[in-house]
Amino acid sequence: LLAPLSLPARAGMPAASDPTALQVMHRGVETLVLRGTRVQMAAQHGQAIRGRVEGTALPYFADKIASSIRRTYIAEADELLGRMAIRAVDVYLLVPLRRSIPGDDLAVLDAFSVASGFDYTSALSAHVVPDAGQWLIAQLFHGNSIAGGAFSSPFGCSSVVVAPSRSSTGGLIHGRNLDYDSYGTFDQHPVMLYFLPNAPSEQAYMSVTSTGIHTAGITAMNESGIVLTLHQAMVDETTRHGPPVLGVTERVVRQARTLEEAAQLIQASRFAGAWRII
Repeated sequence: LLAPLSLPARAGMPAASDPTALQVMHRGVETLVLRGTRVQMAAQHGQAIRGRVEGTALPYFADKIASSIRRTYIAEADELLGRMAIRAVDVYLLVPLRRSIPGDDLAVLDAFSVASGFDYTSALSAHVVPDAGQWLIAQLFHGNSIAGGAFSSPFGCSSVVVAPSRSSTGGLIHGRNLDYDSYGTFDQHPVMLYFLPNAPSEQAYMSVTSTGIHTAGITAMNESGIVLTLHQAMVDETTRHGPPVLGVTERVVRQARTLEEAAQLIQASRFAGAWRII
C-alpha cells in the first residue's frame, strides 16, 4: 500500500557529490535514498548494488526474450536454429526499441550500468523488455481477438482504491499487485527507491521496485501526491518503435504535479506497447 508511505525530508540527506546512496532497512525491505541529478542518482543506485546483481530481476529481464526462445521445442531440438532465432528477434525487435530510448534516459542507464558493473546493452534490453513482450504477445495472439483488437488473458496486474470513508486510516488508500513474469525473483529482492533531485524546480519521488530495476515507472508516487501504477493491456496495436513505457511513466512521476498534467504527459506520448496507467 502506497498511502502510508512518506518521502524523506531533503535536509540532512547526503550531498549530491556524495557517490554513495543512503541505505537502510525498513521492515525487512531495503531502502535506498538517492540524491542529485538523474545521472548521479543512477550511479548511486548502481554502486549500492554492485556485486549483487546476479540472481535479481535485472539479468532475468535482460535475457527474458532469449531465454523464452531457448525454451521452445524448436530451439531445444536445434541449438543453431535457436541462436539464429534469438539473433533475428534481437535485430528486428529489440534493436529498434533500444534505439527509441530518449537520450536523457540513455545517459541514466549508462551511469547505472557503469556503476553496477552490469552490461550496458543488457541494461537497455531489460528497460525495453515490457514493450518487446507486448509486441510478441500481440503477434502470437491477435487472432484470438474478442472485441476491437483486444484479446483475453488471465495474466495481468490489479489495482484497488479504498475511499477515505471505508479505509482504516481515514484517508484514500491505493494498492496494487504486480502480476508479471519473474515470480520468485522480482518479489525476492524488494527495494524502495527515494529520488531527491537537487534542482529546486524538481520534485522528489519514490518507487516500489526490485533490486536493479532503476525506474519509477512501475509503482511510484511523488511529493505532489500523484500515485502511478502500470498495468498490462491485452491489445494488439503495438509497434517496434516509439518510446519505451517505463521512460514515459517515470517522466509522469518526475514532472506531474496534478492529475491533469499527468494525463497530458501520457496522452502526448506514442507508446511502443499497450498499457493501462492508473
